[in-house]
Amino acid sequence: MGAKFEGLLLHSNVRWLSRGAVLSRVFELRREIGEFLSSENHQLAGRFSDASWLRKLAYMSDIFQHLNVLNKSMQGRETYILHVQDKVQAFTKKIALWSTKLKEGVTEMFPQLHQALLSSGADPGTISPLIQSHLAHLQGYFKEYFPDLEDNSNQNWIRNPFAPGVGESMDLMSQERLIDMANEWELKVKFQAVSLPQYWLYVKKRLYCTG
Repeated sequence: MGAKFEGLLLHSNVRWLSRGAVLSRVFELRREIGEFLSSENHQLAGRFSDASWLRKLAYMSDIFQHLNVLNKSMQGRETYILHVQDKVQAFTKKIALWSTKLKEGVTEMFPQLHQALLSSGADPGTISPLIQSHLAHLQGYFKEYFPDLEDNSNQNWIRNPFAPGVGESMDLMSQERLIDMANEWELKVKFQAVSLPQYWLYVKKRLYCTG
């Protein structure tokens, strides 16, 4: 049929990160899938000629791609809890930004949907309220799963033990250890030269394992 792709991707519950790619492939092959379903007299054939339904599909493809990027960014070597917190917090702020931009008629953050609206000349307002509602629920789920995401200032000493004023909420012994660390020139040099996980592993060996 002259399509860019030769086949559909199949969703697997084991590798759920593929979900965004599955939806994107379905959307890109919407014409071919619609023709096939029509030839088979399938009850879902009409969906692929329904402009409103296709806009929803485009949005779901886009939002799952954003979620896939988020999940992949939280994997790999030397991934640690503060790194994950930063990524999740940034994503929740993006959700709020997207919702605000939708009210202004901006849809560029959702490429598939944006292109579908441009090609059809449809008003973004026809789908914006639905998307804003979904984004609000999505943001609520993130806050439910990560309730302490905003209150992580007491962990700043981990991010940078040499910054002024860090560790003030610690107990006396911990503050003393932090002062010792902050005045170790070798540790300052090491902090600038390696990643955060490598630095703290070095500190553990340097200050505590050697007595």
